[in-house]
Amino acid sequence: MQAQNLFAQTSLMERAKKAITGKSLSMTDSNRIYLFNNIATLKSYAGKRINSITIEQHNFSTNIDSTESNFKDFFSRLGNQLHYNSNTRAIRENLFFSEWDLFDPSIIAYNEKWLRNLNYIQDAKITAIVTPYDTNQVDLLVITKDLFSYGGEILINNKNAYSAKINNTNLAGTGNSLQLIQNFENERIPKSGWGYDFGLSNIFGSFISVNAGMNQFGNNLANNVLSARKNYISIQRPILHPNSKWLGGMEYLEAVNENVFPNKWDSIYNLALNYNLKHKDIWIGYQLTKKKRMIKANEDRQFIQYRHLENDFKERPLNYQLQLDRNYQNLIADFISYT
Repeated sequence: MQAQNLFAQTSLMERAKKAITGKSLSMTDSNRIYLFNNIATLKSYAGKRINSITIEQHNFSTNIDSTESNFKDFFSRLGNQLHYNSNTRAIRENLFFSEWDLFDPSIIAYNEKWLRNLNYIQDAKITAIVTPYDTNQVDLLVITKDLFSYGGEILINNKNAYSAKINNTNLAGTGNSLQLIQNFENERIPKSGWGYDFGLSNIFGSFISVNAGMNQFGNNLANNVLSARKNYISIQRPILHPNSKWLGGMEYLEAVNENVFPNKWDSIYNLALNYNLKHKDIWIGYQLTKKKRMIKANEDRQFIQYRHLENDFKERPLNYQLQLDRNYQNLIADFISYT
């Protein structure tokens, strides 16, 4: 979770690159080649009007090219009972184009990549055919294949400690997500801790996503032990394709390290472990390059970006109050970049 990254040292340019690539691998080598090959394949339709858009949603147990299930065992049937297919509205709101737009191969290729990178989609394909009654128009078919929406894990650290989580990345087929976290440590007071993360994806088709949550016992700054209480919210709007004008976001985090191991920490807690942090990170970027009717590959783009960063410690370990330390330093910073 990005909101838990307290002291992100990434530049604004790195944020822009991350916003472009989403959760995919780097846009180099095979991914970049695939994208450009897809653009080349679609070039014959460039400039035609989009007449219609049909959305075809495939279940997680099927293939992107077929609605026939590949698995017929008990667990697959059980999974089908639990799983909600992504609804048509969720897919349509993630499209960069609409009926009667001009067909731009780059927009279509970037949109296919965007769909494939959604947390709840395993694969996606956008195909075009010329409209039978008008060769100046095309009909589009958008095919997506779900990932199974439920997940979880249990980690047993030793006989006295474990952690567990369960999540759903596609609640009722909406694209929204929920994760519940629980951890237990016999020597801690209290022994059990809980947390949650709730995500709203692409709110009202704005491509703005929100994550908010809390964790009673997250990793602390001092020694990485699970003793920090955290509340956070993160809002992001990424770059969608080369013609996108805006990106931006904000993160807010409250983190308090608590003395949950009094038998071990009473003598050192105030000196080395006690802190109370309020963290803010706000950024916005705007593309200065004039929007093109048709996107060209490898065309230079110009961005201006602004970032505001704050770390406000309401409490700090006594050992660090008379010295500079990057982990416990109050900070207010503003950055402007042009790329």
